[in-house]
Amino acid sequence: TDEVDIGGLQARLMEKSNEISRINNQLLELGQELTTLRAKLALAENFEKITATAKGYHEDVHRWEKAVEALAPDGIPAEILSDALTPVNKRLRNTALLTGWPQVTISPTMDILVDNRLYQLLSESAKWRANAAIADAISYLSGLRLLVLDRMDVLDLKGRGAFLQWLYEIKEDYDSVLIFATLKTNPQLPDGMTSYWIANGELQDTESEAA
Repeated sequence: TDEVDIGGLQARLMEKSNEISRINNQLLELGQELTTLRAKLALAENFEKITATAKGYHEDVHRWEKAVEALAPDGIPAEILSDALTPVNKRLRNTALLTGWPQVTISPTMDILVDNRLYQLLSESAKWRANAAIADAISYLSGLRLLVLDRMDVLDLKGRGAFLQWLYEIKEDYDSVLIFATLKTNPQLPDGMTSYWIANGELQDTESEAA
């Protein structure tokens, strides 16, 4: 389909998202504790006899402020999400280098960018290539060793050639790769790839062609 299915990626990031939610709850608790500490500090500073206590509160406030800073959106939560996306974007970079396709990137806000253009603004074939690259990244990183892609016929002849060459380059990463397309004739494939022709809902001999 034209829409990117990043369900697999989202499942892998779910654990990270839960951790971020937990950290956000801790951040709220820290903020409340910090308010209490500041109130105690203000009270303590009014009494010379408890200067040592006031100093202790000063130190506590400083520690809590550091914790709040670390748990801010651009702190630890951002680092967690970045760590989760780094291997995905690394694999996407590898695909761009092998195919010559535009670079696909998934941002920390889960936007899909192709050469810094939003996925929604792409042509149908460009969306398909982005889908294929993301599907490969998810399948590869999940260790399934299975890649399934539909509608290869969206690509033009040149694009199909680059796509098949890419599959040949990454064949060692998978036990099975299933590619589906509606074509006029049975395609010529590189060594190690086999085509199966289906006509009228039945599997035909590999030598047959469409009527």
